[in-house]
Amino acid sequence: MNHFCVGLGLVISTTKTEVVVFNGPGTASTWRVGTLVLPQSASFEYLGLIFHESGTMSYALQRLAHNAVGASAQLRAKFRGLLCQQSFPMMRRLFDALVLPTVSYGSEVWGPFCSPTLPRDIKKMADVQIAFFRQLCRLKRSVTPAVIFRELSEMPWVHRWWNQVIGFMHRLSNMPEDTIHAEILRDNIADAQEHPSYGNWAGGIVKQYSRLGMVSPFSSSGITCLNSLGFQANMKGLLCRVWDGLHVSPRTAPSKRAKLCTYFAWFLRPSQLKTVPYFELPMPISRVRLLMQFRMGSHALPVEQGRLAKPAVPRHLRRCTLCGTRALGDERHFVFDCPHFAHIRRQFRSLYQDADGTMQCFVWHKDQKAVCHCLAAILNVADDSNKDASS
Repeated sequence: MNHFCVGLGLVISTTKTEVVVFNGPGTASTWRVGTLVLPQSASFEYLGLIFHESGTMSYALQRLAHNAVGASAQLRAKFRGLLCQQSFPMMRRLFDALVLPTVSYGSEVWGPFCSPTLPRDIKKMADVQIAFFRQLCRLKRSVTPAVIFRELSEMPWVHRWWNQVIGFMHRLSNMPEDTIHAEILRDNIADAQEHPSYGNWAGGIVKQYSRLGMVSPFSSSGITCLNSLGFQANMKGLLCRVWDGLHVSPRTAPSKRAKLCTYFAWFLRPSQLKTVPYFELPMPISRVRLLMQFRMGSHALPVEQGRLAKPAVPRHLRRCTLCGTRALGDERHFVFDCPHFAHIRRQFRSLYQDADGTMQCFVWHKDQKAVCHCLAAILNVADDSNKDASS
């Protein structure tokens, strides 16, 4: 090792150096720098990541998962006194600024282990993101991550980690071929090609490219076909597959995917829309939550109460309790049809005229402030009426 470092012009600090043998033969060896014997350890922490003799990243990932949970909890505790939790945009920005860097540390190295399925510790880190939004928006567990990400225009952390990997690969591809980084890269690629079961860094990338229907970016000489734009486009397409094959109407959709169908047909933000989303508008956090819960299906309307009942109430029996029409008490009925809210519709006549009976056009009307006031009025009247009926 001394000769290796001297050849590269490196000086070994013996007081800070320990030897970790990855996937070693199990027999003891002696490592020296000159006449000094270096200690051999099972693991070593370098730049905040734990490297273990087993050759896996699980020890480093366990530490990161623990740090992610701690950072999220500290965020809530630290800023509670400043009333930051009263602002959805503020809490979201603080979360991205304080928790995301913590959980993404070193993702250029461990990111490829996200393919094809998330290991337990990486899944635990990814769940911190979902748990934060569920808590902040007060969402039920029946709201799927796909709906949360789409409603908030949020990128899953796994996609961010893969972007870090792609950026790292781009930097590696531009390095001179005679550098130690290029040599390590070629060695890692060779191991992935000769021993696919090893599951190393390059092997994880090859699996992800294959999963996306793309050719491997590697050859024996290094990185030859990165295609970062194609990778990002295919990752986005992978995220959108959850919406494939949904029924055309939420009211006649099969129960298994009825909630997804409801969100897709009535609340999904049109891709070409440039309107500032409602959650960026200045309003109390209580109103933001009320609107989010309504749009993402985390409310107390009859259609949702019947779905969550034990046993579940058949859909045609989840009737509106505020009018005598015996109609299904779903989101569209409350917004467009229920006679109980006719006076509110008259107050927002222009919204309804522009929407022309289309739910998606209504909720994403260009006047988002008016939409928020209208929906909040409907939901508040419904809540008051239900309280009166139960008292």
